[in-house]
Amino acid sequence: MEEARDPYVRLAEIDIDPAQLDAYKAAVMEEIESSVRLEPGVLALYAVSDKDNPARIVVLEMYADREAYEAHLEAPHFKAYKSATQHMVRSLRVRETAPIALSAKAKCKAKDDRQAACSQARLNGRASRPSAAISGPAGSANDR
Repeated sequence: MEEARDPYVRLAEIDIDPAQLDAYKAAVMEEIESSVRLEPGVLALYAVSDKDNPARIVVLEMYADREAYEAHLEAPHFKAYKSATQHMVRSLRVRETAPIALSAKAKCKAKDDRQAACSQARLNGRASRPSAAISGPAGSANDR
């Protein structure tokens, strides 16, 4: 019987040039949507911005394992994202993590439109347009 591995989880903190924030948000939303849809090893990608500093983006990345993360770095959509956004990023800090407890609902049941914020469309950024990205060891060239 094969031993189950913990997911590979990273946290990226990205400071974006405020003048290019809208373009960055569009690029990261497209990259995240493609990664989740096309890569079986990408379990979750969540990009959010700081309310007090919208140009500060935090991305939570969750992969099936380290190999899935490494495959993600080679994906054409990720390489296109890196190329398109490299001049927008002022700084990048990546934190390696050790999962303690990971849990999520597959789908939320909404009583009305206001509570539908947890629907898949919103999680994919189609309704609320969140911003953020992820990266590698202390902001390496392959990272978000």
